[in-house]
Amino acid sequence: MRNFLLVLCLCAVPFSTIQGQELVTNGDFSAPLLPEWIVGNWGTGFSSYGVTAGVFHLTVTAIGAAAWNVFFYHFEDIKLTGGVNYVYKFTSHATAASLIATQVKTVGQPPAAPVWFSDSAVSIGATDSTYSFPFSPMADDDSGQVNFSLGFGNVPLGATIYISNVSIQEDQTPVVSKVNTASAKSFSQMTRNGVTVNLVRPDKAAMKLYDLRGVQVADYSPALRSMSPGSHQINFGTRTVSNGTYVLAVNNGARVQCATVTLEK
Repeated sequence: MRNFLLVLCLCAVPFSTIQGQELVTNGDFSAPLLPEWIVGNWGTGFSSYGVTAGVFHLTVTAIGAAAWNVFFYHFEDIKLTGGVNYVYKFTSHATAASLIATQVKTVGQPPAAPVWFSDSAVSIGATDSTYSFPFSPMADDDSGQVNFSLGFGNVPLGATIYISNVSIQEDQTPVVSKVNTASAKSFSQMTRNGVTVNLVRPDKAAMKLYDLRGVQVADYSPALRSMSPGSHQINFGTRTVSNGTYVLAVNNGARVQCATVTLEK
């Protein structure tokens, strides 16, 4: 039997986090791409690209044999501090449904280089949406990079992807008082095998599990969004997640809570 043990008090945070200094240079594409941004076409992958009104756009003209055969990345070093909480986000849409890979990583290619954040399944649709991901480096790094892998069908042949407002900022959301924390716990409570959530707006709800590097390892959001308003229990034991310590982020459609949890068999 798997049990989740709550090892830190739940901390309630506002729906919108407070951000610090912008770390991505020219993330709004208000200046020419170089020297910060580079488009790469490797092997049999190829693309055409440009910037219009602060929006980067890339059309895949040959998908290549691997996702990284067409890539777009921020080459200028990004300085990251170990243990600090960051939020990586960007806005995107595409002319055809795309399932892209994006990373915040150190110089070099994984697995040789540590990946601070990676989500290999970001669904991009026809409507402009902003995608936001928390992460926390395990150590200081002076050579962080943002990378988008767009080849090998991630962006279909002939489709165009649009990317804007690429950002990495420190999450400076203050910790609430013990009194507020206690009252905020009412919508999310740890149980023996999972968590009970009191949903306010299921269509806006989300619950995700991250490892201590900030890499998402499980997403329970679809289950929450299929439920009705009210109290529901999510059983972690039904998901394949290895033993270890994780960060659980819960949004009941009105507020957000986070907690550090340890999974034990």
